Amino acid sequence: MTPEVKSWQFRSLFLLSLACLAVAFSVMLVGKSTQQIQAEIQSQHDRINQAASARQFLQGVLRDASEISLHDPAMADFLARHGVNLGATLTPPKSP
Repeated sequence: MTPEVKSWQFRSLFLLSLACLAVAFSVMLVGKSTQQIQAEIQSQHDRINQAASARQFLQGVLRDASEISLHDPAMADFLARHGVNLGATLTPPKSP
């Protein structure tokens, strides 16, 4: 024999199940927005890493070009036309 569920018990359980569904739906929405934010942050992180790599590469190119310009006046003129002023001497950068 199964016990009968009273009307107030049924309504309480029904409202509790609706509350559980609402919480589950909210968790899904928050999870989706969190994934979107994480993807955007990862994209920005990738761009920052690319910029850092490009900066290191260009610093190396400029350092090599400045060394070449010590022996090649055409390279020195090229660098001067593009705003790179090495002066009379080439001094290595100070290490931190």
